[in-house]
Amino acid sequence: MEISAKELFRLRGCTDCHDTKRFLVGPSFYDIAQRYEKKEVLVKSVLEGSCGKWKTKWECMPPQRVEKEEAERMVEWILNLRTTKPPGSS
Repeated sequence: MEISAKELFRLRGCTDCHDTKRFLVGPSFYDIAQRYEKKEVLVKSVLEGSCGKWKTKWECMPPQRVEKEEAERMVEWILNLRTTKPPGSS
């Protein structure tokens, strides 16, 4: 049985810092979807980490311990939020 993208966020700890619609430690998945269009950019950020993109107290996201396939599935889920109304909280 394949794990859903939303469940991957929880299992990999993403929801410790990100919510679907609210800012936590990092930006919401919805805000990320509105800012980025290219899947490759976000996959790279997940796998390699990123710094200085959101001007928050915690400006750096460390590289995440996920497989590339998992990162791609999660990023596709995030980018699909561009075509939906802001969802409820994770």
